[in-house]
Amino acid sequence: MIKILRKKLFRLKFLFFLSLIFFLICEIPFNFSQSISFSFAVFVFSVSFLGLTLLYLKYRATFRKIKLELEELQEKINSLTSEIKAKKDYLKYLPQSSQRLNFFKELIEELLKLQEVSEIYSFLGQKIKDVFKKLNVFLVYMAEEGELKLIASYKASPNLSVKSKKGDILDYWVLRYNQPLLIEDISADFRFDLEKVSSLKERVINSLILSPLSLGRKVTGVLRAESKDKRSFNFEDLRVFSVISDLASVSIDRANMFKRIQELAIKDGMTGLFLRGYFLDRLKEEMRRSLITQNPLGLILVDIDFFKRLNDKLGHIVGDLVLKKLSDILKEVIGDSGNVISRFGGEEFITFLVSSSKEKTKEVAEILRKRVENTPVIFRRNRIKFTISLGVASFPEDAKFLEDLIKKADQALYKAKREGRNRVCIA
Repeated sequence: MIKILRKKLFRLKFLFFLSLIFFLICEIPFNFSQSISFSFAVFVFSVSFLGLTLLYLKYRATFRKIKLELEELQEKINSLTSEIKAKKDYLKYLPQSSQRLNFFKELIEELLKLQEVSEIYSFLGQKIKDVFKKLNVFLVYMAEEGELKLIASYKASPNLSVKSKKGDILDYWVLRYNQPLLIEDISADFRFDLEKVSSLKERVINSLILSPLSLGRKVTGVLRAESKDKRSFNFEDLRVFSVISDLASVSIDRANMFKRIQELAIKDGMTGLFLRGYFLDRLKEEMRRSLITQNPLGLILVDIDFFKRLNDKLGHIVGDLVLKKLSDILKEVIGDSGNVISRFGGEEFITFLVSSSKEKTKEVAEILRKRVENTPVIFRRNRIKFTISLGVASFPEDAKFLEDLIKKADQALYKAKREGRNRVCIA
């Protein structure tokens, strides 16, 4: 159809231009022959013009349809061009996406192997530095009673300073809204008052990303990555950082749960002190170590005076409060520098002191006795006083074997009770 139209148009155009040439040639003073030529030219011109007009009127709708088809065809061409470009961009991104998936796969596998929270922090610090090449500082904050406390920090250079142990306005924003935060250029970001960003006073920060450590709606902390260069991080980096923080949240929660399970197996639920079995295992280890290092080991056996009478008279609630109070005092006085405290059974407690002579152990026992005597339990505005009796033994001076050592301390304890209670006796 289009070819036929083109042929007809070509013929009409030819006649039209031919008549126009005749008309120009005849544009000279008229004589008879010229008049005939002129008339013929006018005739040809009129016929060709009329033919063009009729042809246009006849095929006007067809021309419009062809024009619309051409426009639609052009739109399809543009659409296909866009699709091809998108596919090319995707093919460029595909290797990078594959690398990222492999990275997350390896990250998950490594995190599953770690059972200590401190190991997780260290591992995350190394991985973050590997992923974000322009990173200068990586910080881990954990939320405790609504406050963010710095738990771990990793610096690209030892010259970088991280003095503040609490989060600033940026960290608390992430904690409050449970959302990641990207700042590409902190000098051009007007969402926050820079005067309240305390970290800016310590070190140069121009771009940073932050992400919450959260499980559902519960936010347990904040991960923060900083760079001294502007626009070191983009939205893709923020997405990666958010995924890492999500994986870290699950791993930290898993490690804490594993720790709690372990503690339930070796610790008393009421006092938080170690159970008898764990204490005896540790005592065996320390006795062996004492023989190797030739440092004495002190043992203190503690019993609450008239505990049954106190329980029967004031009730089990007061009895539990007394047990907890004594546990707290033991923790404060004995400390955790290699020493182990255990609820040995009922109202009886036991502890060993590493590298402690018999005389030094007796001094510690006396401090315990006085502290308990002067620290009443408060119950319904009543001050309830209680006392303890203590027996002290020393390894290897008093005994060479575990059972004999505990027996010596037990004999000293009963001696203290026979002599009137609220006192310290040594083996």
